[in-house]
Amino acid sequence: MQERTEERKEQTEGRHRTPKQKVNKSRGIAAVFFAMLSLLAIAALLFVFFYFRKENEALKQELKEMEAVEAIAVSDEMYTEEEVSQLLAEQAQTLDMEARERFLEELKEQATSGNGTVLMLRHFFPDQIVFADAGQYYFMDINDALQKHPYVNDNLVVTENNEYRYYENEQLVTHKGIDVSSYQGAIDWQQVAADGVEYAIIRLGIRGYGSEGRLVLDEYFVRNIEGATAAGVEVGVYFFTQALTPEEAREEADFVIEALSPYNLQCTVVLDVEDVNASSARTNVLTMEQWTDNCIAFFDRIEEAGYRPMIYGNLKTFMLMLDLTRIEQYPKWFAAYTPYFYFPYAFDIWQYTDTAKVAGITGNVDMNISFYDFSLQ
Repeated sequence: MQERTEERKEQTEGRHRTPKQKVNKSRGIAAVFFAMLSLLAIAALLFVFFYFRKENEALKQELKEMEAVEAIAVSDEMYTEEEVSQLLAEQAQTLDMEARERFLEELKEQATSGNGTVLMLRHFFPDQIVFADAGQYYFMDINDALQKHPYVNDNLVVTENNEYRYYENEQLVTHKGIDVSSYQGAIDWQQVAADGVEYAIIRLGIRGYGSEGRLVLDEYFVRNIEGATAAGVEVGVYFFTQALTPEEAREEADFVIEALSPYNLQCTVVLDVEDVNASSARTNVLTMEQWTDNCIAFFDRIEEAGYRPMIYGNLKTFMLMLDLTRIEQYPKWFAAYTPYFYFPYAFDIWQYTDTAKVAGITGNVDMNISFYDFSLQ
């Protein structure tokens, strides 16, 4: 569930989309020269992190192995491009050239494998959660007190048509699902079911961005939930929140409960929590504590009504916006478009792409795998 440009203009719903990096083939001397400059820029950036994060034990071991100088401690976990440039200017004369040559060899290996900057940083900082947002790089310590997921990358299979499947003891243990909204338009749910889709998480509604914060039912919600259930596709629903207070969060929950009342379902109800890249977003003012308070208020009301609450988000949601220690008991639906498990904490559903193709749906659709059976929810 990522942000669509047209809804940003209408100030209705937020779906944060991270631009996909693309690598163009180099042609000619100028292109090669540019590529080398880019490589050196990445190398310089990585050198800063190698030399200035003393507290990272894995990094210190890497430096010892490369016989590099002792790192200078930096307590911050966020770096801007300007800060990186300043550190480079201050420390350019202290770099060990022999260590630099060895490091560049490893960097070249990472670069030639097609990895972007964030993936290379993750390679060199395996004991931290590394991600980028709004031109800044974040290095977050992993909380040992939080429950971790048990999934193993070696058990993940990506099929020829780019569908993800997870096996244990050679048995498929995940379930194929999609999430849909009015973006998909009219859906032929019989064809969707015939294409092997076991469940669909359907957008029930949203709260608008503006000061009014109007609650709006998704225009395709009724036909989607009725069409999916008639076709034998299990369903859950999600609501995009812009609540500012626990009172507004409970109002959103009541809106969901009322919309579900005509249907005899005990389904999963997901709260969609995302940062909105729009100046008009009501939730731009919220702190981590306020975001978390609002989620808990929503979940309490949903549980009282007999539904299974769940929270949707990406790395930014779970690392910067919410206090995971306060919402650990709630199932999580995690969005990350990578062919490996990176988020270390427990989650039940993985949204791994927003460009899947499914029979009965025109255009792209979000695809998920779940580690539990929706028919037993």
